[in-house]
Amino acid sequence: MKKAVWIIAFVCSGMIVFAQSNKLPHQLLVGDNPPDLGVDKWMKGEPVNIQGKGKVYLIDFWAAWCGPCIASMSHLSDLYKKYKPDGLEIIGATSADAWGNSFEQASGFLNEKGKEYNYNFAWLKESYRSDRKYRAIIYHPWFEMAYDSITWALPQVFLIDREGKLAYIGDGYSFSEEYLKKVLQNGHDLKEERAKYIEQSLIEISLIAFNKSLEEKKYDKAIKMGNSILANPNVSSHSTLYMTDMLFDKIKVAPNNTKMIDLVFRVAQKGAAITENNSPSHLSVLAKAYALKKNKDMAVKTQQKAVELADGDFKEALKKDLKAYSQL
Repeated sequence: MKKAVWIIAFVCSGMIVFAQSNKLPHQLLVGDNPPDLGVDKWMKGEPVNIQGKGKVYLIDFWAAWCGPCIASMSHLSDLYKKYKPDGLEIIGATSADAWGNSFEQASGFLNEKGKEYNYNFAWLKESYRSDRKYRAIIYHPWFEMAYDSITWALPQVFLIDREGKLAYIGDGYSFSEEYLKKVLQNGHDLKEERAKYIEQSLIEISLIAFNKSLEEKKYDKAIKMGNSILANPNVSSHSTLYMTDMLFDKIKVAPNNTKMIDLVFRVAQKGAAITENNSPSHLSVLAKAYALKKNKDMAVKTQQKAVELADGDFKEALKKDLKAYSQL
């Protein structure tokens, strides 16, 4: 279980068209009212009531073991400093898990580096998987309701607008400052964003069939499906992470499948583009794709950028890959 969590966090003409249906893909969608966050105690900053209308609330779900989460905190601090006068509140939210994210570890992290981060941090009540075998922030009720498919990622952002409606759900690295400004100015179209989120969710659900084709070694079918998914303008960064992870795994079995190598490269490029080349996770995936295509120079250059953006243990792990690419 730990490996699966780390992979997804470490690392959402020709397009798929979904039939209209009254059945929604998830219980919690953009445009809905957010449920109670379930705060147990405040670790840093003042208590924030996200149910209060009039302000914009950005909730960033993180874990101490999540390198990309920590790497994004400086950016969140910059956003908070810049837009707090306009009514922005940011909350870093986490809870206990079996992989080292204890209250003591999270508190120790904030005691050591908290001065660099100027927003509020909340310790949430424990969240368990439905069978109660595992506990982690990724099983928080908001995740369970918004991601009943196979793709989620940390850091995960939920944005609440001034009317108390969810205006964004997704990967923190896909969340743009331009959209935040729109929400702060009440210039966003909630119906449009809801439709976009539903489309993204349906794409993510379609990845189950994509993965099944790969597992069954029906590579031509999987590649055709992958190309269709990639052509959809609403494909999420979540989806690209999942697709590259599955494709890299199968390329080990079929190393000479040039169509599969081409697909994983284009998916990696798409993921980096969606995150505006600011996500160390997506850049490291793209560097791996460059290495697979024997492009040493671009593999090294891209991985160097990923290392620059990363922090802590995550940074050290990326440095090891950089060294390997340098020796190609």
